[in-house]
This record gives sequence, C-alpha cells and structure tokens, in this order.
Amino acid sequence: MFKPTDEEAPEVSMTAGHNTHSEYDRRQSELKKNKSRISSWWTSLWVRGTWWDSIFVASCVIAVSLDPLFFYIPIIDREKKCLQADRQLRTVTLILRSVMDITFIVHIIYQIREAMIAAALDKMAKPKSSDFFKGPFFKRVGAIVDNLSWRSLITDILAVLPIPQVLGAFWYFFSIQRETSCWHRSCGPNCISTFYCDEYKHSDDMVTLITSLNASCPINTTGPFDFGIFLDSLKSNNPASINFPQKLCYSFWWGLRNLSNFGTNLVTSNYVWENLFAILISIIGLLLFLYLIGNVQTFMSMGTAKSEEIRRKIKSKKQVMKEWMEKNCLPAKLRKEIMANIREKLEQDNHADMGDPYSILPSSTKKSLKRALCMSTLRKVPRLEGMNPKVLKMICDYLKPVTYPEHHYVAKVDEPVDQMVLVKEGTMWIYSSNTSTPSKIHRTVENGGIYGDEQLLSWASKDMQHVSFENFPISKENVKCHTKVEGFAIAAKDLKDVATKCKMFWNYDDPREERVASSTIGRTFRRNRNNPNRPATVGVGAATSSRTGIEYLQIERT
Repeated sequence: MFKPTDEEAPEVSMTAGHNTHSEYDRRQSELKKNKSRISSWWTSLWVRGTWWDSIFVASCVIAVSLDPLFFYIPIIDREKKCLQADRQLRTVTLILRSVMDITFIVHIIYQIREAMIAAALDKMAKPKSSDFFKGPFFKRVGAIVDNLSWRSLITDILAVLPIPQVLGAFWYFFSIQRETSCWHRSCGPNCISTFYCDEYKHSDDMVTLITSLNASCPINTTGPFDFGIFLDSLKSNNPASINFPQKLCYSFWWGLRNLSNFGTNLVTSNYVWENLFAILISIIGLLLFLYLIGNVQTFMSMGTAKSEEIRRKIKSKKQVMKEWMEKNCLPAKLRKEIMANIREKLEQDNHADMGDPYSILPSSTKKSLKRALCMSTLRKVPRLEGMNPKVLKMICDYLKPVTYPEHHYVAKVDEPVDQMVLVKEGTMWIYSSNTSTPSKIHRTVENGGIYGDEQLLSWASKDMQHVSFENFPISKENVKCHTKVEGFAIAAKDLKDVATKCKMFWNYDDPREERVASSTIGRTFRRNRNNPNRPATVGVGAATSSRTGIEYLQIERT
C-alpha cells in the first residue's frame, strides 16, 4: 500500500485540519443565513415586549370570560321533549373564542420555532454532524422536543380549551342534564326517541311518549323524580329560554347567593354528582370568605404597620428637625408647614429619604425656607446693605441647594467664577497657592459666610449692553472645602438676570469705586490749587452719600 513520506505527512494533516475548519465555517455561515431567512418573516409579525404582553394578558382574560357561554348553548323544548342548540349564541361564542385562540396559537408556534432554531444551533455547532434539516425525521423531532418549554406550552394548550368553569353556568347545564336523565329513565332502554330536536318526528307514538313524560317528570317537588337543587332553574323555565341576558343574570345571581352563604340553603337529592357539586360550592364559598378576611386583615395590619412606621420615623426626625429649625431661627408658621409636609410625604411613601427634607418640600415652602435661611446672610454683605428688599427676595428665589464633599474645589486660580455660594454648614479655605496643599490660608468661609460676592456683584452691576456671559470674572484664589459643605448657590447668569429684571431697584454701591472716586477728586483739587492758571473760582465742599453714609469731596466751579 502507498504510505506517505515523512515530509508529506504533515502536509496531509494540515490539509485535513484546514478542510475541517473550512467546513465548520461554511456550516456556521449557512446556519446564520438559514436562521435569518427563517426568522425574517416572523420578526416582522412578532413584537416582543410590553405591547405583546398586554395583548396576551387581555386575550387570556377575555377568553376565560367567554368560556362559560358554552354551557348556555343547550336549550330544552318542553313541548317536544327534546334538546336543541341556541344557534345564534353558539355562532357568536365560537367566533369570539376562536379569535382569542389565535393569540395562544401564535404563542405556541413561536415556542416551536424557537425550539427548532435552538436545536439547529446545537447540531450545526458540531463540524462532523450532518445538516440538521437533512437528518432523519425522528431525530429532528427529538431535538425539538428537548428544546421546548413544556411548562409554557402546556399552559397555552390548556388555555385554548374551554376548561375554566363558572358555578352559575354549571347549575344551568346540570339542570338540563337532570331533566333529560328523567326522560331517559321514564322511557326505558327501548325508547323510540333520541330526545334531539333535529331528529324529532311527529307521530302518535311520540304524542303518547310526551304525555307519559309529563306525568313521570313533572317540574315540582311532589313528583316521582327529585330534581334537587336544580328544581328552581327548571321551574323558572330558564333552560327553555332563548333570552341569553335573562339566563345569564339569573344563573349568576344563583351562584353569587349560594357562595355568599356557603351553600347552606341548598336542598339536594341523593344524586352523587349533585351532592359533590353542592360540596364544591360550600368549599369555594368558604375559601373566598377566608381569602376576603385574610386580605382585609392583611390590609388592616399593613395600614397599622405603616402608621406605626410613619409615627416612629416622624418621632425620630422630629427632634432633629426641631433643633435644626431652632438653630436657623425659622418662624413658627414655617416650622408647622415643614412638619406637615414631611408627615404627608411619609404617609404617601414611608421609604422617602428624610436625610434631605428640602427635596420633599413643595415649591412654595421651598421659597419661604430659602428666604428665611438666606435673607439675613445677604443683608450682612456690605455691598448689599442698601439693596432693595425686593431684590434680595429675588436672589433668594434663584438660590439652589448645594452640597460639596470634603476636599472639593469650588474655584481655582485663573478659572471663571460662575456662582456665588452661601455656606450654611461646613468650612471652605481660600488661598492663592497653586499647589494642592495650601501654604498660607488667607481666610475661611464658614457658617453664614459667602464666597463670590465681591466678583459677581460688581460684574452683574455693570452696563448691561457691554457685559457678555463669556466675560466672567476670573478667580485669583483657590477655594477648597475643608469639610463637607452644605449651603445655597446662585449661578452668575441668574444673578445677572436678577440685576436686569430689577434694574430700577438695583442700587448697588461698590466701596472700591467710591474710594477711587474720592481719591481722584482729592488729586484734582490739589493739582488745581497749585496751578496758577486754575479757573477764577473753585469751591470745595463735603457731601455725604445718602445710601452708604460715606463722606466724599465735592468741587464746584464758577
């Protein structure tokens, strides 16, 4: 036999390996194409997610509601002593139920399709296996069965069948069954009638049979046949009526009445299935009652537990909030309003975060709280001492709560100053060093202090036509949080907005500008006094600013 040489053997091995991998890659490519081809049409029809889930649940509810209608289709013809169907009700019920079944059928098809694709993936993933779709039929079926979700599939199949039952519909259906049972018993094994109206033929024998049935199966309590709990249905002529709303309401009321009293008023015969039906009514009524009582008890216990939890939370936070409000000198009316809002929020959601009470307050209470906390701080700013109260209130309304962690930089050297910060809790360091570790702290901003007022108030007070939002003041200092800092901040654009809206009330006095003006007037006066060519008369007097009380020189020329 031919044997490959040592030099040829590796070549054969590499070729075989290459062919194997090429075949595997080819199969994977074909699988992807097949899967794409098979699922492309399905994907366009099948929409997964909330939309489909809603349709599926609605279909289940409607289908279950339609199932009891099947029991109302049979009706009795008392004159001919035969059974017939309510054709109109049968047609409507079958059409509606079939439409609902489409949803379940689509779901079943989808599961089988997913199982086929999963089985194909398992087979095609193995290079040496044959093509799944060309394999033996039973092997393909076995692979699909292994990948089916039987639990969901069985649920869908059972949902297609009209299995769910309603007591009222059963009572109606069994009443017909008991009357036909009396007919069969009276007629005997060699009866000339099948008791189906479609097969009824008028004859003297049938007239005799009907007369005999009327005598042996009278609808009353003294007759030879005991109809038991179904006597009321037969006496009311309910099984012989084609008025569907009337039959439905009467049967529904019978079921509701007996469920509510656990079937204690039912007088049964000795018929086994009738007694089992009565026992079922009693058990279901008892279970529903226990379920109702359990839900009521659970609801009451949950309400009690919720109230107790809210009470504990309010009690635990009440002292802390009381101390915080007293520390910040809040008015008594505002304190009551804050506590009322906190209680209301806890009643709505007992898991509400009480670590930040400000976040759960309504906008009107937030506005009042900001004014109560920040008005006094703003009035302490020298540049805002003479500001109209309306402007200060508007500044408060624009303030937003801020929290900075420890070591956070609020501003850095050569960076724009874009906000003014009012510190309520914590400490900030201000220094001019460019290193992260300050070599010399110029000053600190602590509780009740403000940062950014010097730069932004002057910037916002300039001529509105020549100031751009891009021309923010530049910080010459580093501002770093030494501890966790909590407070309020107003953005530069918001401060500019306040200055624009309140232009007629914006009486901002910059002490630096007044010092510069006073110095300029003084130099002018001294220069003119030593100048021999000065004007003939120069009057010098003193004047005082009506807003700031700062005294400055006033020169009058004549």
